[in-house]
Formats: sequence, C-alpha cells, structure tokens
Amino acid sequence: MRYFYLALGLLAVVTCQAKTIVATNSTGSAVVTGGEQRCIYVHDPATLQVVRRISVNHKVKALAVNEAGDRVYCFSAVFGGPLEAYELATGKQVLRTEEDTDDKALGRQVFAVAQTADHLVYGTDTHYVLINMATGEEVARRALPDIGETEIVAAALSPDLKTLAIFEKAVKDEAEPKGKPAEGQVKQQVDGKKSTIHFVDMQGDGLRSVTSWIDAQFPYHGIYLYQSDRILRVGDGDGSVSIAFDGTTTALPWLDGERGVGISQDGSTVVTAQRMGQEARVYAMAEKSGRTITLPGDPSGKWVNISERLYVTNTGDVIGCTDAERVFRLKADSSFITADIY
Repeated sequence: MRYFYLALGLLAVVTCQAKTIVATNSTGSAVVTGGEQRCIYVHDPATLQVVRRISVNHKVKALAVNEAGDRVYCFSAVFGGPLEAYELATGKQVLRTEEDTDDKALGRQVFAVAQTADHLVYGTDTHYVLINMATGEEVARRALPDIGETEIVAAALSPDLKTLAIFEKAVKDEAEPKGKPAEGQVKQQVDGKKSTIHFVDMQGDGLRSVTSWIDAQFPYHGIYLYQSDRILRVGDGDGSVSIAFDGTTTALPWLDGERGVGISQDGSTVVTAQRMGQEARVYAMAEKSGRTITLPGDPSGKWVNISERLYVTNTGDVIGCTDAERVFRLKADSSFITADIY
C-alpha cells in the first residue's frame, strides 16, 4: 500500500480518512470538495450549494485551489499521480501529468502547497516537482533525496519556495523519558518518540537532516505551518510545539487540537474542533489564548465527525466538511452556512 501526504497554505497535513475533503483559497471565494465519488464538486461560496460537478474518473486524494480561485488542482488516489488541474468556471481540464509508478518509492509521495506564493510541490516516484498554480507551469524538478527506506508522514513547503521539509514517521527512542508532561510541557515531548526532519533544497541537490522530539505519525497526527523562522506543529491531542530549524522544540501547552485543525496563512489564528460534538476553539496566537465557539448540529439532529483539515480564511471564516457529506462555513460574524455534497 502506498501512503500519501498533503500540505496546504504553507502547512502540512495527511489527507483525511473521511470520504470527502474540502479546499478553498485564502479569501474563501472558491470552495471545492471531493473524495471517493470520483468527482470534484464546485460550491457557491455564499450558499455552499453545488453549482458544478467535474468528473475526474478516479478517487480524489488531495485538493488545492489557486489564489485567484479559478483553478483546482487534485491528486488522485492512484498514488504517484497523476496531478490534474481544472478550470472551476467550465470544468475543463488544463493540466494532467503522466508519471510512472514504482513500489520502491513507497511512502515518498507528497503534495505540498505554499498558498500565499501560489505554488505547490507534488511527489512522483522519482522527483519532487514545483508547480506554479496560477499557470500550471513546472518551475523546478528535484530528484528524491537518498534517505533510505523510510516512510514520510508529513511535508511542508517554505514560503520562499526554496525548501521542502519532509517528516519521517516517528520511532521509539529511550533517550527521551516517558511520563506525564510537567508544567510547560506537552505530551509529545515525553512520549519516548522522535522523528527525523529532512530539509530538501528545491533549487539544488542540498539536503540537511535533523532529529526532533515530535511524534509524527500516519494517517493524521498534527498539522504543520512552515514559517520564516520555525515550523509550527499543532497537535491532535498530543500537544503543539514550535520547531526550530535545528529540530529543537518549544512547547505551546495552551494550544491543542482533537480532530479538525485549521491555521490562517499568516499564522495568526488557529481553529481546532472536537472529534465529535459541536464545540470548537479559536486561538489568537499573539495573545496565546482561545475562545470557545459552538457549531450548529447536523440537520439530522446530531453532530458527526468533521474533517481533519479545516480552513481559516483571511476574513476569519472557518470552512470544513463532515463525514455526513456536508460542507459548512462558520463566518466571522458567527453565522453558519451548511449544504449537502451530492
């Protein structure tokens, strides 16, 4: 089985296990969903009603919308490719890559987006490829680094597009004591696990690797934001940390997620939601504090699992979907919009 990982808005998450995933641009002017239905659904951003269906003839594993909001990129469930792009207004396919597959590249495919720079990196069995999302043009192609037979469980693209950070699956190490987190610590700092982070030079053949006491795991275990001076990791029940480029971590004990996590592109706002239920938290990073908000329940009368990946637009709206095939938008003014995906 091949594994495949997603990074959006300068951040990285593994593609969610729910049947449907959602994507939008930083303004929230374009909203799309897709998944096992072998179709990309284009939603009216105001009402969330489906206005167009784009047949892709395969299960959708990852989605990304360019900043202009006129094009969607998708990576298929057939790991290793193809990468496709479609015009949202017409459904016309404007890009399709043809890549060979090779079982030797197990666990090495990635899909990482620097949304503010309007570029993405996708992984083939032999290369990491940088694409301009506005035009679909290939900007750079980097051979996969020689890091041995290892499994990559997360990736993040730097805002200057020069570096791709890839995270190996965490392994046990007795050098880190296990126990209950002390004051100012988080769980992943005392769980006896470490992960290797590889910083891949996308403009040459450089490679730098560091060890970090984080618990990077598959299928979903945290979300990553690559910033100019650090990588922010918001945990999924195991705590959040700021990761320096030498691998050292600083705990953020006041910030944690349980299921859905979203980070604004400037890193100023984080939203986390419960695995089940109607409660979410909105964190102001500068203030190191959060406020609780209530999400309206599903029309069926009960709440259901929400998607692991949430989006926070630059206007403060929160966009996500549920495993009941519904997409929702919680607006900054607390009004709530939801619609069926069909």
